[in-house]
Amino acid sequence: MTTIDKLFFPIEFPEGVAPGEGTQMNVATISRDGIGRYVLRGTAIAGCLRSKHSRRTTHEGAAEPQATKYWFGSAADDENVQGSLDEDSRLVIETAVLDVGRTGEVLTTHHQRNRHTGVVADAGLFTVASCPPGTSTIIAIEVKGGDEFGGTDGIIQFLHETFAAGIQFGGKTARGVGRSKLSAEVQHRRYHMRDVDDVAAYLQETRAWQTESTIPESAAKLPNANVKTVEDQLHIQVTLQLARGQDILIAQGADSRMMRVRSADGAEHWRIPGSTWRGALRSWMTRLAAINGATVNDSYEYFSDLPTEKRSRHPDAKSMKEPECPINDLFGTTASAGRIHIADTLVPAKHGEEQFRMHVAIDRVTGGAAEGLLFQNTVLTRGSEGPKFSLGIQIDQPSETEVQWLAESLLAIHHGVLRIGSSKASGRLEMNGQIQADGQHADLFRQTVEQYFAPEAV
Repeated sequence: MTTIDKLFFPIEFPEGVAPGEGTQMNVATISRDGIGRYVLRGTAIAGCLRSKHSRRTTHEGAAEPQATKYWFGSAADDENVQGSLDEDSRLVIETAVLDVGRTGEVLTTHHQRNRHTGVVADAGLFTVASCPPGTSTIIAIEVKGGDEFGGTDGIIQFLHETFAAGIQFGGKTARGVGRSKLSAEVQHRRYHMRDVDDVAAYLQETRAWQTESTIPESAAKLPNANVKTVEDQLHIQVTLQLARGQDILIAQGADSRMMRVRSADGAEHWRIPGSTWRGALRSWMTRLAAINGATVNDSYEYFSDLPTEKRSRHPDAKSMKEPECPINDLFGTTASAGRIHIADTLVPAKHGEEQFRMHVAIDRVTGGAAEGLLFQNTVLTRGSEGPKFSLGIQIDQPSETEVQWLAESLLAIHHGVLRIGSSKASGRLEMNGQIQADGQHADLFRQTVEQYFAPEAV
């Protein structure tokens, strides 16, 4: 090792992040350091990057897992200690302190719903604590020089491309949080460890970073010229708005008001959770898969064959990972991660108008009001300046069939076949023509959408 490189990645979490540290009762808590600051553990960052590197090297046909072990290290073999010692990681990743601005943690309540009965599954109600939208941090990574598998410059380029493309950190990413993006230029400093002055600078600047989070003045901006788009991903950005005369309700709280969240800068936003989009799209894509003759695990036939005692907890966490089910492979299950990430959709609360409504349940036998079932909610209407929801979707290693199903599902939302949110509002959204698609099979996505919809810019 003749050189040590330090990289500083300033990132922001537009929808927030939930670096979990266990649960208290049914609340998933946030990781904190010894003085109570919210943190993203270095081990969590290393795990995400290692997974991306392993998938990338396998996709490119490179040696695997040798390349990943070379840079990220490996554990010792307990059964043959003398023959296989652990290999240290050449990447040293520090714990990142999260800046949540003027807002504290955000609590959102979720539930697992049985798609076949429409009721909440047993023990399916839980609360997630997360850092607010706009949370930011600087991730510092130290690279110990290496000559194999592309060398130091190769691993630096991989890190730069990975952060530039966007990577999900923390837990509960299926809820719509955790997406990161670069918020400024990446800073880079190389130390030559055979030079006395560089060694002294390395020790002094390392201490300055650890004590005061000060980026070395000698660090230079890492050029973007060599950063290429990650070729095995598809990025889609779709803008939807409430159709004329329509409304929407993603309820929260006892008074069933439209979900809202306060970002790190103190501003309020309407919020459609990524889990809401995920549930709607998964349900519709399951129908499309079944129509096309694919093997679908989450089918009524599968549900009907389950023993009665298991139906309340469907899907069964231990038996729902089936490689021949395309829906499980894409969206994942409670026992396996998926390949699709759907971010929360946030709109400034100044757009749109709230409308208070009263409801009553009717007794179907007598035709009168059911006793004790008078209730209220507040829906979001278009108003004079209708809210526009920007929906972001990322798929890793998408297939042509998955891309076509996704395009058809978005068209189902646009034409009003698929509604979003509570049944106490119409949930009718339409695409307003601003659509972006980049990456693998982007052309297929455009072609499928253009068959039934003429966008302004696809």
